[in-house]
Amino acid sequence: MDTNLIALVRAFADQRVLILGDAMLDSYLAGTASKLCREAPAPVIDLSERVDVPGGAANTAVNVSALGGVVELLSVIGDDNEGELLRAGLEDHGINVEHLLVCPGGERSPNIE
Repeated sequence: MDTNLIALVRAFADQRVLILGDAMLDSYLAGTASKLCREAPAPVIDLSERVDVPGGAANTAVNVSALGGVVELLSVIGDDNEGELLRAGLEDHGINVEHLLVCPGGERSPNIE
């Protein structure tokens, strides 16, 4: 591996990084398809597994943290189950969630006065 790349990756250690953007929950579903839907050409899946992980800006926060950076994530999340799953996923990766703004009703554009 190029020594310059190694030095660049090591430079992330202890850097404070503000990440501002859309934090979202990525959900990966696994299962088996046994038939097609009658209303559309789409498979009907018997769900066997669901994996939820931070996505969007939240994924960037996880990656910067994994490189040793000190992350501050500023984003808006919904006041719903997915918002709670996202918050828990971030906390599992050691991300500070105190700057996540919770918007009631899941609206993406809060009225901030």
